[in-house]
Amino acid sequence: MSLCILDIPVLIVIGFVISYLFAKVWRWDYPDIYATLSTVVITVFWLNAILCAFDVIEPWGVGWVTTEVNGWVALFIVLAYPLWFGWGAERARVLFGRAPDQGGLLWPFSLEEKTKPFRPAWRGGASKE
Repeated sequence: MSLCILDIPVLIVIGFVISYLFAKVWRWDYPDIYATLSTVVITVFWLNAILCAFDVIEPWGVGWVTTEVNGWVALFIVLAYPLWFGWGAERARVLFGRAPDQGGLLWPFSLEEKTKPFRPAWRGGASKE
């Protein structure tokens, strides 16, 4: 089975970007967009792998970026695509925080405050139900 060797790095980068955008822009306006986009991205990559396995289409980047892999090894590589996507997303969450009011690991090194203010629980910000 032919696989593109850039699938995993591309999944990591896409997961990182989607997680960053979700944490900083989309979190409160579109709470389900992360699950939707991650499902769409993984489905597209899996669909590409399935169609390549049955020789319906050529793998992305035909030429120097494809390699022939044993079918069983390729199966486990393709099934691990969500894990690589999630690994890239988790790196973004660690660096930038999970929500607009969190700064992440890079927050102490920023020169200006870019996180949104939060309302403390003792002022009625969070309900205790």
